[in-house]
Amino acid sequence: MMTTLTEKRRGIQISDQGQLVLWMLGLLVVVFVVLSITNDTFLSIGNLRNVVNQNAPLIMVAMPVTLLMITGNFDLSIGGVIGMGGVICAYFCQSPVQGGAGLPYWVAVIIALAACTGMGWLNGFLIVRLGVASVIATLGTMSIARGIAFVGASGSFVELGVPDVFKVLGRTEIGGAVSLMILFMVTSVVVFLFIQSQTVFGQKVFL
Repeated sequence: MMTTLTEKRRGIQISDQGQLVLWMLGLLVVVFVVLSITNDTFLSIGNLRNVVNQNAPLIMVAMPVTLLMITGNFDLSIGGVIGMGGVICAYFCQSPVQGGAGLPYWVAVIIALAACTGMGWLNGFLIVRLGVASVIATLGTMSIARGIAFVGASGSFVELGVPDVFKVLGRTEIGGAVSLMILFMVTSVVVFLFIQSQTVFGQKVFL
């Protein structure tokens, strides 16, 4: 009888990681309660939609970083690479009058994706082939990407001469309620969960 009770007690024990998740969820609930009491508009639909819309890019970036962390690696360069990609895309589709290349938007997107992919390849080469620690390697490529972005933007915002299509993803709303960015984020989450749970690649990440 004592053995059975002991086994039951062991069965409901929560791991350290599970306890951390519960503490984080509890803290999140406390923050929501405090903000909803101190600010009347915090729980409004408009405010919650803005919060989700502003954090949609962060959520999409966090998904691939999660896979890296599961494997015991980390990518410090991802913020710098994103900034570099944005500056490169803006430069190549910006009007020549404003100092840009004046290329079609889709060409600028391809060039920016190629540059970001190249930076990712460099990270992989340094870590896998040369055996450099992921934190050290990505810290270096982060500095390179930030430098390229800073020089490309001349240390300022790139706004003038950029085509309107450059702002579609961040500002377009469907039915006046849901932004295109949120729909893109939800689609990315669904695809990520499918890859993680239903593909061989996703399963091997945990090995």
